[in-house]
Amino acid sequence: GNYNIWGRYADAARIVEPVCQKLGTANVHPDFLTKNANLLAEAYIGLGQYVPAETLLKRTLSRLDANAKRAFPMFLLGNAYRGQGRFRETEETLKACIPLYEKQGISCASIFQSMATLYQVQGRFEEAEPLFDKSAQMFLVGLGEHPETARAYCHHGQMRFAQGKLKEAEQL
Repeated sequence: GNYNIWGRYADAARIVEPVCQKLGTANVHPDFLTKNANLLAEAYIGLGQYVPAETLLKRTLSRLDANAKRAFPMFLLGNAYRGQGRFRETEETLKACIPLYEKQGISCASIFQSMATLYQVQGRFEEAEPLFDKSAQMFLVGLGEHPETARAYCHHGQMRFAQGKLKEAEQL
């Protein structure tokens, strides 16, 4: 599982692919398969293999009823869509994740950061700005001084830099 965290996506994919081939078999617990499918989809996304990630995530989601366990695969699916330039589907999917995450009591910081990045890529800076702020604050409150918190501020600063707002970018 930690291979994705370390950026070793190819290693993660090699290890997890055989497990995911059993998706839907009676011998393996569905939660175990879902967790491994999520890991494999993350690896595919990290490798830029968005179509296989999308296929796997849709297959995983089709096996889950309308419960909170759909939140993370949906989040990953939104990011797979973004990687393919399918921005409308990205936005719809990420927005659909918010109530699922909130229902679980999980921070929506990653969702807001992904939505902000989506808006930034589209040049929708005024919509991205408050979401970058919101995600950074959520990471700060939830994690304190942590690499995810730093990453959130970095993304926000990069957007301001791209807009030519150098002083504001420097403050972040």
